[in-house]
Amino acid sequence: MIEVTRQVALLPPQPVTVPGLPIRSVDVRLPLPAAPAPKGAGCPRVYCNDALNSRLPAAVATEGWKVRWRAPAVPDFTPAAVVQDGDRVLLYGGGSWRLYGVQGKTLKDGRNGASGLVLDAANGLFYFVNLNGFLAAHRLMDGAEEYAVNAAPGDAWPFIARRGNRFIDAAVDLPQPYRPEPPSRSILQHADLDAKIELDPVKVVSNLTALATLQMKTGTLSVALRGDDVVFAVPGSVFLSSSDLKPRAALQADFIPRSLSLDELGRIHLVVAIGDRLELWVLTPEGSRTVTRPIDREYGTPIAPPAIGYDHAIHLITADAIVAFSADGDPLWERRPQGRIAGAGISPDGHVLVTAGRDLQVYDGKGEREVIFRSLEGSLITPPAMSASGEIFVATADALYCLGR
Repeated sequence: MIEVTRQVALLPPQPVTVPGLPIRSVDVRLPLPAAPAPKGAGCPRVYCNDALNSRLPAAVATEGWKVRWRAPAVPDFTPAAVVQDGDRVLLYGGGSWRLYGVQGKTLKDGRNGASGLVLDAANGLFYFVNLNGFLAAHRLMDGAEEYAVNAAPGDAWPFIARRGNRFIDAAVDLPQPYRPEPPSRSILQHADLDAKIELDPVKVVSNLTALATLQMKTGTLSVALRGDDVVFAVPGSVFLSSSDLKPRAALQADFIPRSLSLDELGRIHLVVAIGDRLELWVLTPEGSRTVTRPIDREYGTPIAPPAIGYDHAIHLITADAIVAFSADGDPLWERRPQGRIAGAGISPDGHVLVTAGRDLQVYDGKGEREVIFRSLEGSLITPPAMSASGEIFVATADALYCLGR
């Protein structure tokens, strides 16, 4: 198992002792209540929310869509994702970002380090790790920097979130030519802001009320957040913790995590590697594995965490296929659209919204397809995002599109 240590501020790291629960397979098929649709939120991060379950906030009709506006992307940078919250839209990829008003007006361009970007309309900010390795908070109003926080050290930051006055960020090491050994460090950090922020001359917060890290000797880390609960997976263990990063349990088995997402019931959906094969697992917080489903090699490797429907149907998205399973892991349907798949989202009415090649497509619960938009300017290369009122945002290499009905 992976050694885990916890460090508070500048104190020496201390080993973390966590009760281990062996993951056990069970054959339980209980009806699950449908999840409620979120209110007032868009898709402020890639995969829509901190649980990374790709649940869109509004229904997706199969007809009547029109382009409301088109805006240029940052020249010479390839978009990877579009996110939306409040009255702002943000397109990023290739180390560059562009902030737009909700009507498509360009407000600000900038550069980012090896992290995604997360919008926070409630606080009027958006967050990313900047080129200097700081967790930067910029204003949604005009894109200008508000303040920065010391981020956990690493080469890339696959997860950033905020809860109240607490930031949570994950850092991992990547293979480097000057470091011939394989990556062997991952860090989870929480940094707590004071009610009144004080800044040093370069706008770094100087009066954090708490700072703590979990340090793990592995380069493999997957993280998701549900409420105040942090779930993170390393080889051999899925840890359950509150946001203060004091793990309360470790679910243990022989596996390597590839991605994870959470539902509103606390169930953990994992893509794992077992030797040279991939499997889909669903775990309860008590360590019961209710789904174990081998992933056919012909589908390819999932490019996103499992997308979880409001009815708890599970969708695996690869570059070439969409594969749907019931909440119990029974196969429902599979489709192989033309063109490379960039991503997908699941609407409250059970539709799967997919960007594939030039097409924005909708699949119903039986896998029947409707094309609701076709790009004439190149392939769609970002997962779809959605506003709280139901507008859809997708991008090609050159432009961002807003679709409405």
